[in-house]
Amino acid sequence: MKNHLPTFLFILFLAAGAPGAEDPNKAFLDELQQAGVRFFWEEANPDTGLIYDRARFDASAHPHDRVASMAGLGFGLTAICIGQERGWLDPDEAYERVLTTLRFLADDMPHVRGFYYHFVDIDTGERRWNSELSSIDTALLIAGVLTARQYYKGTEVEALATRIYERVEWPWMLTERGVFSMGWKPEEGFLPHYWGYYSEHKILTLLAMGSPTHPVEPETWHRWRREPVVTYGGRTFLACPPLFTHQYSQNWIDFRNRRDAYADYHLNTVLATRAQRDMFIDLSDVFPAFGKDLWGLTASDSPNGYVAWGGPPMTADPAIDGTVTPYAAGGAISVTPDEAIHTLRHMWDTYGDSVRDRYAFSVAFNPHTDWVAPDVIGIDIGVTVMAAENYRSEFVWNTFMKNPEIQHAMSLAGFKDIAPALPEKDQAYLRDLAKDTWRSISDLIHTESGLPYNDANRIGITSLNHIGLYLTAIVAAEELGLIDEDNAAQRIIRALRSIQQFATWNGFPANWYVLDDLSPSESDAWISPTETAIFAAGLMTVAASFPESQAMVQPLLEAIEWERFYDEERNVLIGGFHRETQTFNHDWTLPYLAADSRIAAFMAVASGRVPAELWDALGRAVTTRHHAEYMRPGWSGGGLYMAFMSGLWLDEQGTPALQSARNFAYAQMRHADHLGYPVWGWSASDSPTGGFLGWGRLRDEIVTPHASVLAIEHYPAEVVENLRMLDFMDARDPQYGFFDALDVASGRLARNFMHRHQCMILISLANYLEDHAVRNHFQSHPLVHQGRSRIADFREPPFAGARSLFTLQPSPDDLQSREQKQVTAIRFDDWQHAEWIDMTPDESFDSGSRTPRNEASARFAFAWDDDHLYFKAHVVTGAVENEYAPEEMFKGNCLELFVDPQNDGLRWGNTDDLQFGFSVEDRIWEWFGERHPPVSATVQSTPDGYTVQAEIPWTTLNVEAESGTLLQVSPALHSVDPSDRTFLKLNWNWEPVGPVVRLGLLELRDE
Repeated sequence: MKNHLPTFLFILFLAAGAPGAEDPNKAFLDELQQAGVRFFWEEANPDTGLIYDRARFDASAHPHDRVASMAGLGFGLTAICIGQERGWLDPDEAYERVLTTLRFLADDMPHVRGFYYHFVDIDTGERRWNSELSSIDTALLIAGVLTARQYYKGTEVEALATRIYERVEWPWMLTERGVFSMGWKPEEGFLPHYWGYYSEHKILTLLAMGSPTHPVEPETWHRWRREPVVTYGGRTFLACPPLFTHQYSQNWIDFRNRRDAYADYHLNTVLATRAQRDMFIDLSDVFPAFGKDLWGLTASDSPNGYVAWGGPPMTADPAIDGTVTPYAAGGAISVTPDEAIHTLRHMWDTYGDSVRDRYAFSVAFNPHTDWVAPDVIGIDIGVTVMAAENYRSEFVWNTFMKNPEIQHAMSLAGFKDIAPALPEKDQAYLRDLAKDTWRSISDLIHTESGLPYNDANRIGITSLNHIGLYLTAIVAAEELGLIDEDNAAQRIIRALRSIQQFATWNGFPANWYVLDDLSPSESDAWISPTETAIFAAGLMTVAASFPESQAMVQPLLEAIEWERFYDEERNVLIGGFHRETQTFNHDWTLPYLAADSRIAAFMAVASGRVPAELWDALGRAVTTRHHAEYMRPGWSGGGLYMAFMSGLWLDEQGTPALQSARNFAYAQMRHADHLGYPVWGWSASDSPTGGFLGWGRLRDEIVTPHASVLAIEHYPAEVVENLRMLDFMDARDPQYGFFDALDVASGRLARNFMHRHQCMILISLANYLEDHAVRNHFQSHPLVHQGRSRIADFREPPFAGARSLFTLQPSPDDLQSREQKQVTAIRFDDWQHAEWIDMTPDESFDSGSRTPRNEASARFAFAWDDDHLYFKAHVVTGAVENEYAPEEMFKGNCLELFVDPQNDGLRWGNTDDLQFGFSVEDRIWEWFGERHPPVSATVQSTPDGYTVQAEIPWTTLNVEAESGTLLQVSPALHSVDPSDRTFLKLNWNWEPVGPVVRLGLLELRDE
């Protein structure tokens, strides 16, 4: 089939480094992509359009059965569009090839309910190799079909593509768990494996959700587990070792600057790719060719057949053996272009013709042994061509994302825009809003005192939080250029002179003051540490911004005796002190981290008068709404202002409080979607029908503009869109910015301007538009430095650094620097003094997924004497029975014990190492050395699982035991849900390091 080239295509190889080339990689990428397009053109049957699954990378005589891959065809259709767009394929011939392919798929290709078999005959489309109807291969094919539909819009291709997509009965492929089965075979029905955890199936689920004819319900997106989560080199991400699992969906679907309830999947791919590059650098001691110049591993051919390997976490079966797969980096060009292109060029230049030819790179090669795989595989070539094109022009992303079905699916899944930058027109809109908002703020200032009214009603009292926010807003206005420095200083000094007249109690001002005479208001006799903290934050901001105010501010701050409100016995701040009765309200406490009162806890700890344990004790109970995790009080409290207010001043990057606030804002956007509302933003506010909607009184139909503006730094585009819609709904005054609240159901407005809410808007805009300007002033205050050094959340932010997940789960231990676990065995004394170790899913997860039926844990210990190593374990699991023969018991419920007697790293299958298996009915096996029976052991069922007790002769281990002997061990628990065959595997200490695995360290001691 090598004679079906378009008439004027394929400039063979462009001269690298052509003079005047605007991109130093242009010639290289042209050559790489053209070779890929060439594969899809030449290795096809022009009568059916089907494309070989694989071929020799030098395009020599084809050694394989006439087998095509449906996933490869999806990549091929996309590659043909790229080839035409680049001018490498004749447009008429490219269109005819695509049309031929889609006609065959639509009318002649065997299918069941719209699903296609994984491998098919390239001439007839008939099933080959006893393959399954594949859910993911069908989805990848449909992705290519829909790419062609958009590229050839208005043609027969569009109509055929629509028919092919719309006949797929996606719900049929769902399991009882509501996630997709991996496939179906006519001989045995649905496969036991399903898409239940992070992998390449995201495009499958979204295509099914967006189907206009046979959609799955939106909840399907949320049923697959976002695990496993790993950290490597300071990067925390959803892991799946072969890099293709991160690349396939992401090179059709534009996940950039988008998030759902759980993660940023584009960033996740970036982190996983860079972590793998770091892993190769770390392996350079074992494999000298590896490093920053040579890296990349994904599913590929190997000397032992086709394997799915990669990392991190580094695969051990199959073990990494020094092989690299060029297409791991190829598929990463769109996410980490500098690193990916660098290593591809290194392979190209260093290994030359031995690893590349007409179809570019071999699928894999080993620079340490000179082994080179003879083939290329269509899916590998395809993702490389696509990734390179997305890097160069975003062509695939832009084309595929025009499909309305995928846009609809993304909306149903809850994706929201998190791009940090806004176009100039939107920035101008925000600056115009800031100008109007400042006009409202400055208009509500009492003439004599220079302090703010509560709201537009101009009742003659003011509160401490209004004053603190106003002082901060003055700094914001100056940073935004709305007032000059002299005007700002005058306002600040004027306000401070009035503040100096306040009557206080142990440095705490009253919550409310009369503006005319600056006396405490008789209508509210409370003193609150929260109100005082917001007031103090304003003082600290102006002191840091305007040095001339420091002499007035410092005595006010030093006078505050924060310890007065600290209840040492309960380790909590009391919420209020009554001036008239001179008593505390001990029933009123400030227990939440995710509330506005955390600024009070920060100030108290920063003062040095209250221990840091106060902060650590703040409540972090998590609730979930619309699948987003955030901390209480959330909706039951005062809404978004409670979540974000402290962050107006505090730099909370990486802290649980900010992680929660971001998720709470996301949940609010999703709540509006759920209600069908065009706007969102719930926070304490006025009500259009009268009264104030505060703690516990938020109502679905009442939104307040300041709520969404508080989230501007995290969702700029979403916030601007929301504000423009509020504008359209007449919620904005022509001069003074937004009114306080809108009833979405009736259209009624609370035509009030609450001063503190206007200040929140202005401060938020200043922090966003002026690069954290207000926050940076506050952060420079010495008291803030002291507080941050005392509080662990700021000293070592648990969510800081490179992290793709938005969940509130802490990052796991860093695999790059994880310490080897250790356990001690003392001489046997009937287990009375044994060191027992717990093995739980949270700490020892290896693979599989957690379900109610296979949730399992174990507790184990070792002992020894001169003749034996003793091992005992208690397994807790709902799954006990094992129907497999002893030599295959690893497929069912069992406990394994890996032993590396020489303490030199376990090598899989090495007869010097051991893999024991224990299952109920006293079944015992050892695989590596086929030692049967290898040990004396009993395995007994218990009400909650089973126990294992084994005596392993030292002669079996070939070890001379004495106190101080070291060997490596790792128990591993395998639990299988009998209802759907899902499994969970725990492994105590399993750390692949190149060809060996480091287990946990066991030391023998006399006592």
